[in-house]
Amino acid sequence: MASVTIQVNGRDYDIACDEGQEDRVRALGGYVDENIRKIAGSGAVGGDIHLYVLTSLLMADEVFELREQLQNAGSTQQETPDLNLAISQAVGEREAQISAQIDQITEQVEKIVQKAGNA
Repeated sequence: MASVTIQVNGRDYDIACDEGQEDRVRALGGYVDENIRKIAGSGAVGGDIHLYVLTSLLMADEVFELREQLQNAGSTQQETPDLNLAISQAVGEREAQISAQIDQITEQVEKIVQKAGNA
């Protein structure tokens, strides 16, 4: 098991991952950080937890949108089942990766909440 440190919202997080997936986790962390910075820059956020929840919702919306696009592509491209399968697998893999990142961020948020409650 490998481990990488990513920076999200100015904080470092150690993330465990499979060997060989370090660059992928760094890229995902950068994507999460980019989305957090966009939302934080809008000024519509009251605190870190709210920021992380909004970012998770934004990323979940992207996943849902990809699903809809996949379903629409599947209904208009019935004659190319191999393409539909490939698209479905790619979206499923991406969705699983995003879901895993959201789970890790959620764990970090829960730790922050616990620390804040104990302070």
